[in-house]
Amino acid sequence: MESYQIVDAFFAKPKKESVFADLPLGKDKNKKDTNQKTEVNHYEKLEKGVIGQKITLVAECDNLEGKDVTIYIYEKKPLLEAKDTKLKVIQNDKEVEKICATVKDGYAVAEIQLQKPDSAKYKAWDKKLDPDTGDEKSSELYLKVVVEGVDSPATNKEFLKTGKKKFELRAVIFQHIYHNGEISKEYYEGVDKIKYVYHDKKGNKHNIYTGELSETWKKSYGATTPTLTSAQKLAAISTIDYKAMKVTGVDAYKSYVLANNDVYTEGRDVAGYTHLYYKASKEKIAIVAMPSNGLNYSSKGITIKFSWHETLRKYSQPHVFAAFIGALAECGFTDVKSTGSSYKDGSSYPSKTHNNGYAIDTQYFMNNDGSLNLEKEQKLVTALYKFGFIGQIKGSSTKFSKLTDTKSSNSRHNDHLHSGGAPSSSGTMNFKPNYRK
Repeated sequence: MESYQIVDAFFAKPKKESVFADLPLGKDKNKKDTNQKTEVNHYEKLEKGVIGQKITLVAECDNLEGKDVTIYIYEKKPLLEAKDTKLKVIQNDKEVEKICATVKDGYAVAEIQLQKPDSAKYKAWDKKLDPDTGDEKSSELYLKVVVEGVDSPATNKEFLKTGKKKFELRAVIFQHIYHNGEISKEYYEGVDKIKYVYHDKKGNKHNIYTGELSETWKKSYGATTPTLTSAQKLAAISTIDYKAMKVTGVDAYKSYVLANNDVYTEGRDVAGYTHLYYKASKEKIAIVAMPSNGLNYSSKGITIKFSWHETLRKYSQPHVFAAFIGALAECGFTDVKSTGSSYKDGSSYPSKTHNNGYAIDTQYFMNNDGSLNLEKEQKLVTALYKFGFIGQIKGSSTKFSKLTDTKSSNSRHNDHLHSGGAPSSSGTMNFKPNYRK
């Protein structure tokens, strides 16, 4: 007799992974074997989430193929609702407490949203988790899974209720930054707010910044081809006139967002080109709005300060900005000036490699006689490297020759240090965060 059983159930993030297909090897034109790959779905278990976030529920089942499964979500301790109340979430655009799925290939999978932003329920939960006074709170959730039509204790089980495994619901993502160079690994999809918290070596926690998150289509490196025709520009679904904003030093003039989400930017000739084309992929990424006036934090011996210099590129990926905050805390300087990261849509004119906010530029620390303040600059470089900016580019001038952990470039970098950058076409990493285990 077959053993029916619910093996596990959890909150998850779906991921695609390339694996070798179970097929005969192919041959290329030179009669060499070619490995055939295919993409398969798998599910990364999550230990925390945020209200309003879209998330996946997964129940792993044995010998229950084709059976209907019902999943209920409860709180371990009542905070959002009364004790033993089933939490209502969104499935297929409807508010439900009974989450339905069917077992396929051993898994029952349900896509849900942890309430709709701006709904009455969302606002009520938000007020309880992030009250106007006092500290933010969280609620640990557990799952009850029932297989319909199968009368067995093994098909009516609870998960995440006891033991070390847990799922914690909050009102906002907390991006933690640690003095040893590590940051917390977070899941940003579907979230609109993030709080950055720095942990110093004495165990103090510093609330540094709360920022807005948005999503954009991941962009390729900026390319000098193609060039848009007048008709193509007119057909753009939106345009952004940076020149009209009249910010000194901004090289971008106008961006055109095309129907396929590609971005074409025209601007001042800075390196022999007057436009760049950023091709959009099918993947969405999170972008954080960095503080419009920089940071000016000082408390308990920790200083985290920077200001902007002649830029509108004030967006970055959330984990990249976390690493930058960590480096600023490591140095404690009060006069760091940044010339930007990327724009909200992931483009970054005049840079080809700041796409998606993978990199950030800073002005050099110079002495009054025009020489480089080597000690101070090296301290910043080392701090940035510690927090994951492993690809740093300096200018071609001999004044930068003694900077370590950097690579020399061209004269375009004689007025700023470039830290980070998108992975190269060969897969070389320029930014590699140190995630806390």
